[in-house]
Amino acid sequence: GKPLFAPEVLIARGYIAEDHLDAAISRQKDTLQSVFTCLMALEYITEQQMDEVSRLQVEEEIFDLFGWDKASFEFNEGPPAEDMFPSFSKGISLPISHLIMEAARRVDEWDRLRKQVPSFKEIYCMDQTSRRSIERGEMEAEPSEKRVASLIDCTRDVEDLVQDAFLFKFEVLNAISNFLQSSLIRTAGLSELQLAEQDCLRKGLTRRRIKVLERVLALGGENPKVRKELAETLARENRVEKACIHYAVLAEVEQQAKKEDAAIELYKRMLSLSPNHTKAHEQLGVIYAKRGMQREAFVHYQELYEIFRDQNHIKEARAAAAAALECDPTHTDLRNSLIELLVGDNQKDA
Repeated sequence: GKPLFAPEVLIARGYIAEDHLDAAISRQKDTLQSVFTCLMALEYITEQQMDEVSRLQVEEEIFDLFGWDKASFEFNEGPPAEDMFPSFSKGISLPISHLIMEAARRVDEWDRLRKQVPSFKEIYCMDQTSRRSIERGEMEAEPSEKRVASLIDCTRDVEDLVQDAFLFKFEVLNAISNFLQSSLIRTAGLSELQLAEQDCLRKGLTRRRIKVLERVLALGGENPKVRKELAETLARENRVEKACIHYAVLAEVEQQAKKEDAAIELYKRMLSLSPNHTKAHEQLGVIYAKRGMQREAFVHYQELYEIFRDQNHIKEARAAAAAALECDPTHTDLRNSLIELLVGDNQKDA
């Protein structure tokens, strides 16, 4: 009972304009009909065109299967069970030989596209003159290429382009490849990414801003200011694991610079986000023990021991307990807990 595709696909494939879809959505609220029925009632698209788009979508779904690197299947001889597929009053007829030949061609094309677009984290920018020429129709371009061109703005990586275009991955990569070959787009540089990051900040595009900041780090090398902003933004978005990765890098830099107070604050920040973060507990234990703050060091080593014990990581738990007992050799509760752990692991001599 679900539609074959989202109505935005009609915009992406050049069948309707955005204001047409807006009008159809407005009509839908009054009539309670589907958006597609409203589009046809408003004569923005014909039934024949709807069939064309449906056929294209089904074909692309099938072609997509041929691009899988790994897959498994089960073959059952004979007709399918009666209730396996719903019955439709009207179906789409597809020429099988055409599908197989086109799919085989695309398998070869995939190798070329992967070489030209090796990473889905890449961010591209397009010259404004070229963009206007494509929009006005002064430069020949397929509807899918026009759609992708309209989205290349230095804030979207390839992954975003695929998601926002409402086209299939092959179509988006093919458009990017054609643009690269024609020198209409290029990889975004550091200065362009920095401007894009500020643009994302003004518009509240947090998800895209994170990706741009990551790309700035990848291109520009280590930048504590950028990394800190990235860590804090990730933390606000509750993406704790990635935030802690960046905080840990910042803390290591501070330790190497002999700025232990700053490192302590960063490790504490990590623990405020992830109380069981083993690296933060370990490093705080090391710093406090080095400073002769045995009680503080013991607390973190004990936490580390309990985390590893609960995860059944015996070797790591034993090392953490040993570090804790160096800070407080008389702590009988921890020593008894360690004894139980070792006996349970059949390490009786230990």
